[in-house]
Amino acid sequence: ELDAPVQRYLPWFQVADKTAAAQITMRQLLNQTSGLPESASYADLASPAANADTLEARVRRLGATQLNRSVGSTFEYTDANYDVLGLIVQTVAKEPYTTYVQQQILLPLGMKRSETTYPAALPADLAVGYRSWFGFPVAYRQWYAHASLPSGDLIANAEEMTHYLIAQLNDGHYNHESLLSPQGIAQLHASAVREAESEKFYGMGWEVRPMNDLTVVRQDGTSANYYADVVLDPTGRWGIVVLLNMNSFNLYGGRLHALTGGVLSLLHGQTPPVLPAMHHPLLYPIMLAIWGITGLLVLWMGWMLLTWRRWRQPAAQSWLRGLARRLPSLLIVVWALLLLVALPKVLYPLSVMCINIPDFGYTVLVAGGVALLCGALQPGLMYLAMRTPRINSLSTIKSPVSVPAKV
Repeated sequence: ELDAPVQRYLPWFQVADKTAAAQITMRQLLNQTSGLPESASYADLASPAANADTLEARVRRLGATQLNRSVGSTFEYTDANYDVLGLIVQTVAKEPYTTYVQQQILLPLGMKRSETTYPAALPADLAVGYRSWFGFPVAYRQWYAHASLPSGDLIANAEEMTHYLIAQLNDGHYNHESLLSPQGIAQLHASAVREAESEKFYGMGWEVRPMNDLTVVRQDGTSANYYADVVLDPTGRWGIVVLLNMNSFNLYGGRLHALTGGVLSLLHGQTPPVLPAMHHPLLYPIMLAIWGITGLLVLWMGWMLLTWRRWRQPAAQSWLRGLARRLPSLLIVVWALLLLVALPKVLYPLSVMCINIPDFGYTVLVAGGVALLCGALQPGLMYLAMRTPRINSLSTIKSPVSVPAKV
C-alpha cells in the first residue's frame, strides 16, 4: 500500500527524528519527498568497504540521518529512498532483491543477458568504463556496492533495454507477458512533485519534462565511468536508450544529456539542437582559476625560500606593519579552507568528487594542500629568520693591531 508508513513493513526503520521516521510513506520514498537529504548516500558512494554491505545494513545506517526538510513537503533526490524501497521489496517477497528483480522483471522481458550483480571477473562482453581526466579517457573500474542495486548499478545492453521500454509504452506488456497493469504504468509516469523551480516534475522513478517542444518521460543515471539515459515519447510512442561506457561531470558539460534530445528530434523530422559547450560552463572555469592561483602560490613559495634570510623583523615595529607582514599567509589559509571545506559542502564531499569528477576533485585536493603548505611556510620562514643571527659584513675586516713603538 503506497500510502502506508515504511514502519509497517520495516518496524525498526528510523531516522534521527523519530516522529518523522514514523510519518515517511512508501509513496514519499517513490516520489523523493521523504525529507532524506541527497548526502544520505554519499558515504556509500565513496567507500569501497560498502561493497560488502547488506541492504539491511545500509538502511539501518540511516538511523542517524537528519532530515533537511519536512516529510512529504518538497522534492530532493537521494539514492537512499530507493535503497529503503528495495529492502521493503526484499522483506515482503521473502527473497533477495537481486533474485526478485531477475525473476519478476528481467526474465519476463527476455532480458537474459542483463545482470543484477557485478561480476568479480569482467566478462569479455562487458564494456570497460572510462573516466575523463582533462578531456582524456582513462579506464577505471569502480567498486560496486551490492546493496546499492535498488538505486542503480544494474547491468544491461541497449537491445535488451528496448524490451523494458516497450513494456513502459505498451501498458505494461511485452510479448505475452504482463509486468504491470495499465493503471500502474500511468501512475509511474504521472507528475507528482515539481523539482525545485524547474519545469521538471518527478514521479516514481521518472521525470516528466519538456524536451524539444514535447513532453517526455525520462530518467538518466550516472556513475563514475558509465552513463545511461532513457526517454519515453508517449505521443509518438518512441522509446530511446543511450548507454555509454564513459562519463564526466565536468569537461563534457551537458553534451551527454543532449544525445537523447538529438535522437528525438531526428525521429520527429526536426533538426537536432546545437550541442552545449564541450566544457562545463561553471566547473571548468573554476578549475582553470584554481590551477592559475596554485601556480602563483608555487612561484611565491620559491621566492620565499630564496629570500627568507632578509626577513629579520625590526626591533621596533608597529602592530599594523606586523599585521601586513602576516596578512598574505592568513589569506592563503582562508583560500585553503574555501577549497577543502566550503567548496565540498556546496558541491560534493572531496571523496565523492575524486571518484566522479577526478580531474576537478584532485585539482581541489592538490590546490588546497599547496595553499596550506604555503600558508604555513611564510610564518615558519619568518620565525627561522628571526632565530638566525645576522652576519655583520664589517666583522670580516681586521682592525689594525697596536704595537709598542721603539724610540
